[in-house]
Amino acid sequence: MMTLAVGSGGIPKMCSDPAPPAEQQCKEVSSETDTKGKRLSDGTALPGPWQLMEHSIDHYLAASPDRPIIVAYGATWTLSSKQQWHKLFSEKVTNELHRWGGLCLIRDLSENPESVKTELAKFDRTALPLTVIYDPHRKEWFPMPTVFTEDQLVKALSSRQHNQEEQSNAGKPTTRSETKSE
Repeated sequence: MMTLAVGSGGIPKMCSDPAPPAEQQCKEVSSETDTKGKRLSDGTALPGPWQLMEHSIDHYLAASPDRPIIVAYGATWTLSSKQQWHKLFSEKVTNELHRWGGLCLIRDLSENPESVKTELAKFDRTALPLTVIYDPHRKEWFPMPTVFTEDQLVKALSSRQHNQEEQSNAGKPTTRSETKSE
C-alpha cells in the first residue's frame, strides 16, 4: 500500500506502508498520482497515517504481527461515524498516531451495508461507529467507547505504547542508572 506525503517545496511523495513513519521509503511522484485509496466513499481525503482497509483483519495481522493497529469502522451515511472520523483526523490525534507508529486503518462500510453485522460481530458489537486498537504484545483488540474524545483516544494509544515498551524491556538487565536509590 502506498500513501502520500508532502516533501520539501510541497512536492508530493509516495510512501510505502506498512512500515512505521520513520522507516517509510518515499519517492517523488507527479501530481497525477492516484489518491483513490486515500479517500472515503463520500470523497473525504484521509489525512496522515490513515489508509483504507482493503483486506481482512487477519491479512494485516499476518503482514505485521508485531505492529500495533487501529481500525475505525464507520459509514459516511451515519452522523456518528462522521463525528468520530473528524476526531480521528484531528491534528492532535494525527500527531499522536505518527508518534505511535501503528498501522491506521479506516473501514468504510458505506457501500456495503450488509457487511456491517459481520464486521462488527468480530468484536461483539452491533452498531457503527467502532474504533478498535490492537496490542501486538498482548495479542488483544481493545475497543474504544462508542463515543470518545480526542484526549481519551490519545490516552488509549499512549497506554498501548507504554505496554509495548514494557514488553520490549522485559527480561533486559537493569543498569545501575535505571534503578531507583532509596
